[in-house]
Amino acid sequence: MSIKIMTRVWDLSEHKGTARLLLLALADHASDDGVAWPGIPRLAHKTKVTERQVKRLLRTLEQSGELYTNVQGGRGNANLYLITLGFSEDEIRKTLVQRFEFELEEASTIAQEIAKKGDTHVTFSESEKVTSRAEKVTSRAEKVTPASPEPSRIIKNHDGDDDISTSNQPSVKILTDWGISQTVAEDLVGDLTPTDLEVAISIAERKSDPQRGNPQGYLVNMLRNGWKPKRDKTEGEKRTERYARYTGGKYGHLVKH
Repeated sequence: MSIKIMTRVWDLSEHKGTARLLLLALADHASDDGVAWPGIPRLAHKTKVTERQVKRLLRTLEQSGELYTNVQGGRGNANLYLITLGFSEDEIRKTLVQRFEFELEEASTIAQEIAKKGDTHVTFSESEKVTSRAEKVTSRAEKVTPASPEPSRIIKNHDGDDDISTSNQPSVKILTDWGISQTVAEDLVGDLTPTDLEVAISIAERKSDPQRGNPQGYLVNMLRNGWKPKRDKTEGEKRTERYARYTGGKYGHLVKH
């Protein structure tokens, strides 16, 4: 898994629903240059759709310019995929030459076609990237709502929807300091406290695959799957459990229902 590519899918992809899920499944197998070669059955298993649907969705992703497919160009005659989100035309051309082993002329033609399809997500120079990020930060700062009697204020995101209260900013900072993008961190944090997230990070560091060395990806999957910290049970919950054990146990037939 490449956190870099996974984050770009979350931040830049225009697709929704199953098509977006399929692109995330590909990112789960991709290297940092966006290249992956999972089989169709594997993608069908990960997205919980049929192989026929996977093939149809792959064509949809290709038509949008967010994905390039080299049929049977990967290991074991598997398809070789390139997730193009966030890469410049020059970077795509270089990857096609180095990883797909295309001739320079052919790689240039393909890179130009991809850039035309996906001109909303193919990036430019590093200086332009910095300018774009600065403009986004300024835009978000300008959309802070006026002060209110309530202790926390709401910041508007770039779509105009309520984003995240300032009371959750410490939790977001913990995730961003740990290498997760701001957008993904705000999506994951929910009602988790900084203490909760420290526990989650500790679990991710212990349980992530040491060979992949990617505890950030493990943490993202944990939180997206609804992980919550264990808490002490209330007296009511304890009484309910005791009653359930008693009525379903050795003396259950003696209890009046």
